[in-house]
Amino acid sequence: MEKLLLLVFIFAALALPQTATAQRETVDLIVLGGTIVTMDAEKRVIKNGSIAVKGDSIVAVGKSGPISKKYKSRRKVYARNKV
Repeated sequence: MEKLLLLVFIFAALALPQTATAQRETVDLIVLGGTIVTMDAEKRVIKNGSIAVKGDSIVAVGKSGPISKKYKSRRKVYARNKV
């Protein structure tokens, strides 16, 4: 039982650094911190939202925190207090 517990602990410790250093996807543009009104059927309004753009496609729309964690870009537009 102790060996099994030790093995589980070792595997968990080895997996932790890999998840912490996960690479963010590079996109061409990120619009950060604005209020986003989606044009989908739900017409969602996302305050402090972000949009990730790659080429001529929007690849992600959502809250700024998760978008910033998943995507990176050299070009950023800060849209705070804008729609």
